[in-house]
Amino acid sequence: MKTVIIAVGIAAVVAAGGTFFALTMVHSQLNAKRAADNLTTAQETVQKQLDDFSSGIQRQLQSLAEVIGADKEFSLRILAENDRSAPAVTEMAAKFIGPMGFSVLEITDSSRMILSSGHFPASAGNKSMHPAGMLSKTPTVTMENIMGTPTLTMQAEYGFSIAEFNFYVTGGTVVDNKLLETLTPNSHVQLLLKNGDKYLGMENVSSISAITDNTIIINDKKYPATEIELPSSGKDLKISLIVMVK
Repeated sequence: MKTVIIAVGIAAVVAAGGTFFALTMVHSQLNAKRAADNLTTAQETVQKQLDDFSSGIQRQLQSLAEVIGADKEFSLRILAENDRSAPAVTEMAAKFIGPMGFSVLEITDSSRMILSSGHFPASAGNKSMHPAGMLSKTPTVTMENIMGTPTLTMQAEYGFSIAEFNFYVTGGTVVDNKLLETLTPNSHVQLLLKNGDKYLGMENVSSISAITDNTIIINDKKYPATEIELPSSGKDLKISLIVMVK
């Protein structure tokens, strides 16, 4: 009788252990699915924020091109009088860079000579850093000379014409922590900007791994993470956003 009781007890313990193991596995799978779903949602939301931000740059440059194209004094000074040093020409970008919320803004002619610069006024009359075809209507990450300092920016370009003469407005924003905050959807998401082997967006990082199986390790702590590659213009620029769920 005792043997039967012991056997039944062992069977019960084994069954309970099996049930506990099964529940643990189910719980682990549910947690993994929840983490994956949260990461997918975060990535999609950040991508939409990025797309909306890029569209905003495009719309503002198009609007500015229309304003300049309709500005009679600008046309008079630049075309009829060929006076490129007139305030109506040189101060045009400075007048709009603030209201547009841009960090960089230039107006150039068809040969890419700078007519007006909002971020570096003294560069008027110099050649732009961006040759023909380097930028387009779609914003890309590119280097810009801001008061003599090479700076990472996100910019687009919009062309327009006055009396069959071609001009361009080029501009956008500095890529910095402020931009990352703009693109971050909520407090549960952390964004890092990866520029080669450099990272922006988190302080006191002593060690950081590559993303493997949707996981990144920062300072020996694991985070669900994925990567969004950003379009870039310029030699050797490889920029991406690391999307992490905290």
